Amino acid sequence: MKKLLLFAFLILFCFSCKKYPEGPLISLKSKDSRICRTWRVERYTINGVDRTNATLPLWTEHTIIFNKNGEVEYRNHPKYHNSTGSWSFESEKQNLSITLDSLNEYSVIDRLTSDELWLEKHDGPNLVETHFRAE
Repeated sequence: MKKLLLFAFLILFCFSCKKYPEGPLISLKSKDSRICRTWRVERYTINGVDRTNATLPLWTEHTIIFNKNGEVEYRNHPKYHNSTGSWSFESEKQNLSITLDSLNEYSVIDRLTSDELWLEKHDGPNLVETHFRAE
């Protein structure tokens, strides 16, 4: 009986630890170590409509690099070109803040694994979701 209660407690504890809506359930790597890498756009939606193919030519060479020192690098970005700024976690590491050229952008983190980063933000009346894949 004790083993069953312990097992139930561990399951409940694991589910309460889930930080992001799309997981992972549990990770042995810190959020900093998971985000600090080079990312490339894999999927891009506006208001739930997949716009990846329509915008992919703009994004094919674009990468975002998050460094451990809080620096972020945009390379070949359609709007920001090659820019350097800063990044930080906000709201108990559930949101991501990126500052480029005095422009602050806030995104909700839906998923953060070693291979995937899913961000969601409002751009005016539009809900923009961007899925990144680690290089």
